[in-house]
Amino acid sequence: DTPGHVDFSMEVVRSVRVLDGAVLVIDGVKGVEAQTIVNWQHVHRHAVPAIVFVNKMDREGASFAHACKSLRDELGVAPLAVQVPIGAGREFAEVVDLIEWSALGWDTTGSNMTTTPLAEGTCTPAVWQTAAKARAQLLEDLAMVDDTFAEAYLSADDGGRGMPAAAIHAAVRRATLARTAVPVLCGASRRNKGVQPLLDAAAGYLPSPPERGATSMRGKRDSVTVKPVDTDPLCALAFKVAHDPHRGPIVFVRVYSGVLPARAALLNSTRGIKERATRVLQIFADNHTEIPQIGAGSIGALVGLRGTASGDTLVSTAKLRDYTLAGITAPQPVFTCSLEIESTSQEGELEKALACLVLEDPSLRVAVNEETGQRLISGMGELHLDILKSRLKREYGLEVVLGPMEVAYRERPTVDTVTQATHTVSKPGAYSVTITLALSHNTASDKPAVDLDAIHDQYPEPADDAPTIPGAVRQGILAALGRGVAGHPVCECHVAVTALQVSEAPLPMVASCAAHAVRKALQDAGSEVLQPVMDLNIDINGGDSGSVMADLSSRRATIRHFDSSSGRCIISAEAPLDALLTYSSALRSLTSGSGQFSMTFLRYEPRGS
Repeated sequence: DTPGHVDFSMEVVRSVRVLDGAVLVIDGVKGVEAQTIVNWQHVHRHAVPAIVFVNKMDREGASFAHACKSLRDELGVAPLAVQVPIGAGREFAEVVDLIEWSALGWDTTGSNMTTTPLAEGTCTPAVWQTAAKARAQLLEDLAMVDDTFAEAYLSADDGGRGMPAAAIHAAVRRATLARTAVPVLCGASRRNKGVQPLLDAAAGYLPSPPERGATSMRGKRDSVTVKPVDTDPLCALAFKVAHDPHRGPIVFVRVYSGVLPARAALLNSTRGIKERATRVLQIFADNHTEIPQIGAGSIGALVGLRGTASGDTLVSTAKLRDYTLAGITAPQPVFTCSLEIESTSQEGELEKALACLVLEDPSLRVAVNEETGQRLISGMGELHLDILKSRLKREYGLEVVLGPMEVAYRERPTVDTVTQATHTVSKPGAYSVTITLALSHNTASDKPAVDLDAIHDQYPEPADDAPTIPGAVRQGILAALGRGVAGHPVCECHVAVTALQVSEAPLPMVASCAAHAVRKALQDAGSEVLQPVMDLNIDINGGDSGSVMADLSSRRATIRHFDSSSGRCIISAEAPLDALLTYSSALRSLTSGSGQFSMTFLRYEPRGS
């Protein structure tokens, strides 16, 4: 239930990553909204089986039929309406269970649910006809997505009217797990109407951890699989970090195999560090209950971990130390502004606070401008960074000032080049570093790639984690790529070190030489500035479409899809971020506050294209 602000899509990303099943909640009046589309993309990307709950059926203008249509039109899913409401808005009273063929009612508090078998004598003719038509449609839709059910349905003499409820439930479950369709239920959760059958549907249709099967762990040369059983070696994924003022970091984990007990000695295979969980907690909203262990397939929280971040893999055996689970991909931060502390005596406290907040939220970035010395903070949007400012004041007692928003540009090399750089100290017993590297344009990945294969035989990696010459070279290269010729981070490039000679030089000098070589190569190659292009999904009233479309045109937007069939307009478009810095307030003004939009990073493209 996260129609919420796009600035906080990180919460959806990391939650969906560890779920076995999802319930997508949509508004009975508005149907699928702009942010619903984004959230569904996350569910689809991780292949998570889902069911849909159409909420707010007690509001004026609610339409179950429109909500189901919007699921089909906007999300491209096959809805299986296993319920239909009796009435809508103020007339919303009951829900018909089309599988069990019964009417579900609630008292005024919503806490007591009554079930009445549906018969022609127990309901009005209109309700009977509506329910009969909806059940026939359900069976027909189910036959389209499940072959086993289709055989039984087509061979039935009565058109499926006598089909056993158990057979229908089983077919709905198979379609849900196969992700060929989504069951749709309805209700008014604020009045607790429809919530009980929704919970039953979650238990009945969504998968258990064993049904999701084994999970793959990737190593440098091969991969292994772990099964969701307590007897396998421990493997867990840290998907969220929250800081508690008394307990310190609380790390939320999903255990994929084995058992994670309290006081367990753990290895963070992502970072190669040892950890110890002093306490294991079960989380119910803001209530934390201490438990002895977390079993396979379960989610819990750990206290006592100091160096673990979102997306890290935790194991307990040396056999798995070189393997990691697929991590959590943080959304690309696209807004940047300066951040300054009002009292310079609190600089140290600010550094610690920002380190905690970045550990909690991987979509935040903190950097320092080398030329001006300004601290720069990057995030998903204006609200995201405003919330950061308020959290610094509320949780850490720090007053900070945010500068104006800027766009997070990137740059890439325009031609390939080979460069040699030498650092020599002219004095007796002098030491020197000579490095030759090739810099090339690499479209296979947005992130810069560093290739040190040519020097691995000459400078092998030690068995322990001690600092090495290749490590210093990599550090220097990445530092130089953090700020290119135009002053932006460099992307879409490949740096291969082809030769390296080190004569008694300290590691900082090796890193400095590597950075110097990269800067020289970037200057020789030239650079092209890239601007972020955003994917826009806009939901507005039909009467506002003209002014909104004109505004989008002035912002250099490209319209991909326009749908006004439901009375509301859903617009899909893409536009450069520098033209969207004030779009939130502009859309509010154009639509008198009724318009909504979601904005996610799509790609980088050359500026001005």
